[in-house]
Amino acid sequence: MQSATQTAPVSKKKLWAGRIMSALPVLLLLFSGVMKLMKPAPVVQGFAHFGYPESLALSIGILELACTVVYVIPRTSVLGAILLTGYLGGATARAHRRSILRPGWSRRAGLGRTVLAR
Repeated sequence: MQSATQTAPVSKKKLWAGRIMSALPVLLLLFSGVMKLMKPAPVVQGFAHFGYPESLALSIGILELACTVVYVIPRTSVLGAILLTGYLGGATARAHRRSILRPGWSRRAGLGRTVLAR
């Protein structure tokens, strides 16, 4: 039995706006994940500042990259958005719990909202 549903045509402006809204958080998350894998000095200092052992950088980087890949695949994008929301929410909650609200916390929250807006 075939479904008779049809999708409405989307204007090119809306299509490109959606692509850009999806690409920006993906690029930021990929950059963040790769930096955790490479462990440059600022990442190591950040982990020490938040009280995480440096050995967790690899695991957290792999987790971040995996969630981002799940988000990029169209069939699993809803699951990816949920996973990324949990990941970014955990980072924000950790900052609040330790009362270390650095300037980047609002960007993380905004990035989570952008992921869900897709």
